[in-house]
Amino acid sequence: MNGLDALRNTPMVNVINDNVSIAGKGNVSVMINDRMLNLSGSELTNYLQSLRSDDIAK
Repeated sequence: MNGLDALRNTPMVNVINDNVSIAGKGNVSVMINDRMLNLSGSELTNYLQSLRSDDIAK
C-alpha cells in the first residue's frame, strides 16, 4: 500500500480523484521529518504515491 492509499483509509481525510482534503478543507499542509513541504496538489499526490505506507509513522 502506498501513502495515498493509507490516507484513503484515514478518518476525516478525503481522497477524491487523487486530491487530498481534511474534513472538507483544501490546501493541505504536509510535514515530512519535521519540515513543512510546499507542494501543489499533483506534486503531493505523486509524492504520497511514491511512499510506502509502512514508512509513515504519523
